[in-house]
Amino acid sequence: SNDSTFIDDVIKPDFKLYGDMITFALGELGPSFSSTNFLLGKIYSYGEHEFIRECYDAIGRTGDKGTLELLTGEYFGSSMDFTGLPLAIVNFFTRNIKSDQSKGILVSEIKNTGDPQQRFDALYALYRLGGSKDAEDILIKILKLEDNDYVIKQKLYALGCLRRIESFPGDFKLLGELVDHKDWRIRCEAARVLCYYDFRKEDEFDKYLTLIRDPNPNVSRQAAISVKNVSFKDRFDRKIKIMDILNNAYLTENALGELFISYCSIDKSEIFELIKLYESKVEPEFIYRVLESNPGNPDLNFAYLKNRLANIEDPELIHLLNALLPLQKALKNDAEYVNILINALASRSAPAISIVADGLDSLIILRDKGILKNIIDMQVRDYFNNADYLESLQSLARLAKKISNDYYDEILNKLKESSLLSVKEFALKSLGENLHGIPFPAEKFNLLWGYAFTYAGARIVTEKGDIIIEFNANFAPITVGNFCALTNDHFYDKVIFHRVVPNFVIQTGDPTGTGWGGPGYDIISEFSPIPFDEGYVGMASAGKDTEGSQWFIMHSSYPHLNGRYTNFARVLKGMEVVNKIDQGNKIISIELLE
Repeated sequence: SNDSTFIDDVIKPDFKLYGDMITFALGELGPSFSSTNFLLGKIYSYGEHEFIRECYDAIGRTGDKGTLELLTGEYFGSSMDFTGLPLAIVNFFTRNIKSDQSKGILVSEIKNTGDPQQRFDALYALYRLGGSKDAEDILIKILKLEDNDYVIKQKLYALGCLRRIESFPGDFKLLGELVDHKDWRIRCEAARVLCYYDFRKEDEFDKYLTLIRDPNPNVSRQAAISVKNVSFKDRFDRKIKIMDILNNAYLTENALGELFISYCSIDKSEIFELIKLYESKVEPEFIYRVLESNPGNPDLNFAYLKNRLANIEDPELIHLLNALLPLQKALKNDAEYVNILINALASRSAPAISIVADGLDSLIILRDKGILKNIIDMQVRDYFNNADYLESLQSLARLAKKISNDYYDEILNKLKESSLLSVKEFALKSLGENLHGIPFPAEKFNLLWGYAFTYAGARIVTEKGDIIIEFNANFAPITVGNFCALTNDHFYDKVIFHRVVPNFVIQTGDPTGTGWGGPGYDIISEFSPIPFDEGYVGMASAGKDTEGSQWFIMHSSYPHLNGRYTNFARVLKGMEVVNKIDQGNKIISIELLE
């Protein structure tokens, strides 16, 4: 609610019984002097309750810099219970509140704590803060521990911490153990960090390259991305080895495309020759991404890109526009080029509108502001009640601001009349006005509520196998009801997983396959204390109360999502399927289970 007047009521229940819910609610309500004082009292009376970790987690969301300095100042030489302090530190850091002592405390916790959860929290926090050279020795020791569930989670963030400092020791035996590890997530994170190993022999590099041929598509793709970061100091030519894999290895479309990008980044002098050589083998997206990163030949880039525009559809158009925008300074006086951008802004494509509105150069904006104002007026009029254009409407408003402050206010005053909660809230907040609540249409609410507790879960049939999920309607009834209603309408049939981030999430639910699409309406966020661990299912959003139809499944534990996204289900069976789904794989159908 963001309403601090609720705090007095939130803290009334018996803390010994409901401490987890009270601390969660206070954290969600945000910065507050009264919440912070209440939580400090509970931290200092830690022997009276079991929710010390939750108190620290919440105080990192409610306190100020003075609170952080107080807690970190107590760390060395105090007998306090600091279980959960890493969570406070990282939550303060997320709010741009920092202490010079933070990294030292986290390194100390990693080295000295005997609590596996506390060590995980400290590793996660240090990773989020950017890692530390002082932790290198203990990180290596963690990587050599015997595996169990807790150790695997710690190893993932130990590798992440090493990646943040771009370091890996000259220990070829350890490199080999990570490359051959039985858990694909370890191999995936290894692909990200082993590129910083000091490769002295070809057979050492050959061992790393086996990750590109890994049977798990996420590992293969990640290694193809990371190989460009390998440096050999001229000991041998990595280009030949990468080219050999490009030409001879069986790779998924995504791994092949990423390897193509990596090769082009190593030798930028041959880009157009490479494009000519590989454009029949790699998907257009990857060629556009190469051109986006290399705008140094604007005329050649534009000549290639404009020839691809005919009959192009949204997923490909997104990448093409991203490749066109860096050419603006060089081609600002090219009428054909500018017209392509303006036509994209005036199109019915939500992603095209957003990309161009946010990416237009100030010189074009000032010169063509009359045309742009006409387009903005038209698009706002046509789409201000359509949730598929949530991000587009905000992008158009930002473009209006670049034209003039008065015109920006004019557009915001139109958007504040939207029936979409998130659009109305954006406009009112930008105008400095208060949001007094928007009634959700009763007919839609009744439909979703009618489904909320009807089904226990769902069977998601994909082209890679079946995934069975169990709903958590007690914490997310509207979200569960919405998922069931859309499933009942066969909304998700034949929809692809449009976003797969290796060892993070697989995401789907957009019929357009672009990441911009949805059901045409939005629903409220339903945040809860349920952690985003491996196998949990959450709703994608563009901010609070912008959820629609897109959802994701976690590969691993990522606490920075906790309390910031709606967590509405978890995988009961089929994680092996989740782990081998690649970007572009398809849902065949979903069956609701009673």
